[in-house]
Amino acid sequence: MEDREKSGQIELENITTDPNEVTDHVVFDRFPLPPTSNHLYETGWNKTTGKSFRRKSCSYKSYIQECEFWRLKNLPLVRFTKNFFAEWIRIGATIKVDSYFEFSRGNIWTKKNAPKILDTSNRIKGLHDVLAHILQTDDRFFFAGLSEKVESCDDQSQCVIVVLKKQNPRTGNQIREEIRKDL
Repeated sequence: MEDREKSGQIELENITTDPNEVTDHVVFDRFPLPPTSNHLYETGWNKTTGKSFRRKSCSYKSYIQECEFWRLKNLPLVRFTKNFFAEWIRIGATIKVDSYFEFSRGNIWTKKNAPKILDTSNRIKGLHDVLAHILQTDDRFFFAGLSEKVESCDDQSQCVIVVLKKQNPRTGNQIREEIRKDL
């Protein structure tokens, strides 16, 4: 188990990242933590034209490099996922991206156990953009997903557990019916 954990192929309550065991989901564990959306781009000024322009920030470029390193380290899983996605898209399914943002306890909770201000929703754009790039797909297929803050096990790591699931597109009425059933 330790060897699999170090390689990023660990089992999470019946969810596995082992490509040979996957059916309708894939798990990317210890995926790099993206910068907030406020730090993805910076504004520059072209002195010649007098116009401003947007470019990727240094922190976003650094994040992209981190993700590329993660991709190379997990290449068999990434290749498998690309093929899996192609099949899902071929049959008309969409992709649900569940993102579990792992932070140290001190980043999530105060000393009095009150939640700290820590927004994870503004990290989703960077995550989706890089996932789409790594998997050579379009993030227009990322239809749904949740975002959750979780406390890291070792109180050191800051990363993301990404669970990619096949999902059929739904209508508003289907969602309402699901809500009624849950009540």
